[in-house]
Amino acid sequence: MNQTFNMKDLSDAVAAQFALTNQEGSDVARFVFDRIKSELAGGKQVRLHKFGTFEARQRAAGVARNPVNGARVTVPSRRVVKLTVSPALKKQLAA
Repeated sequence: MNQTFNMKDLSDAVAAQFALTNQEGSDVARFVFDRIKSELAGGKQVRLHKFGTFEARQRAAGVARNPVNGARVTVPSRRVVKLTVSPALKKQLAA
């Protein structure tokens, strides 16, 4: 079974690491992610040293297939977030 590390786990870790209350740890973690989201929405890249680069990109429109009935469906263009993993993180994960 694959365990998941979620926002609560991150909030608890921040609170424990910096001797904060659980609420303060939650506020810090939420602030970081809210700031990343707002920068991406503003068209900026977010580079996190030794982790990677987040970038909002426009994905082209296309055609998909409904797996239930095989009907073709037009998928509109949309903005998506892309993560390019840093070489340092790739190396750490490969070890």
